[in-house]
Amino acid sequence: MIDLETLPAQHPQDDLVLESSATPPDIPDRAIPPRPSMQRLVLTLAGPVIGEMLLETTLGIVDTLLVSRLGADALAGVGGALQVMFFLISTLSALAIGSSVLVAQAVGARNPERASHFARQSLIWSVICSMWGRFLIFTKTGICAARSSWR
Repeated sequence: MIDLETLPAQHPQDDLVLESSATPPDIPDRAIPPRPSMQRLVLTLAGPVIGEMLLETTLGIVDTLLVSRLGADALAGVGGALQVMFFLISTLSALAIGSSVLVAQAVGARNPERASHFARQSLIWSVICSMWGRFLIFTKTGICAARSSWR
């Protein structure tokens, strides 16, 4: 378990506590690293997500191009599976965002048991949603039926 009180501060400015009558201490400018702008922080966090979504879209395009030579039925199966896959990715992303907020709030409140509970619930629901999505992709889109007819 992580002891939250022993974690180092993110920025030296956070350690400074100024009272109304106190004057700020003389700290050279080079001792305090500048804080990155909010835009840079958002782009740093959003970059991998944007890249992942671009790769998912590229995967769908390549799948469609490869299967288009097999006929209309195969193309319809891949198109249906892609729609379910994108819905499943959106659902899991929403679950991850919501659970990360709850875990962060519990960690901020110094309640590791509650944070652990939220993280465990997030993993359980992710597995349930993934299995549900797998069921939809393999049974409702006709992939199994199309696969058996190719033999």
